[in-house]
Amino acid sequence: MLTRVFQTLIGLTTIASCGTGRATLLGFDSQPTNPIAGDNVSLWVAYTIPGAPVTNGTATYKITLNGIPLTPTVDPLCEQTTCPKESNTPYNETSWSIFPSGISGKIVSRIEWKDQDAQPLWCIETSWRVSDE
Repeated sequence: MLTRVFQTLIGLTTIASCGTGRATLLGFDSQPTNPIAGDNVSLWVAYTIPGAPVTNGTATYKITLNGIPLTPTVDPLCEQTTCPKESNTPYNETSWSIFPSGISGKIVSRIEWKDQDAQPLWCIETSWRVSDE
């Protein structure tokens, strides 16, 4: 279960834990806080996983643009990160993406990881107000 819940409002970016899981979130962040189209946007997540090691699972990525959901992507977890994830070991994950030009409004990104038993590990949701200016 998540023992710490973080929520940060920086500029026009909100990042928060969006659920419970067996991982302990140590911290997370998203930069830049005021992205514009074409910017590299990064996400950093630090965590530990108590209990049994994680040897497989799924990573689900969901995005909405101005409230309209795009098709979610579900990938094998160990294709998105190194496995196994050993018990009580600190891990850091970093990812980035480029906001395409011509996009403006509210973008909500949700990343959910589940283990080999389909049990939630962690979930992070980030919201941005993006301007194409």
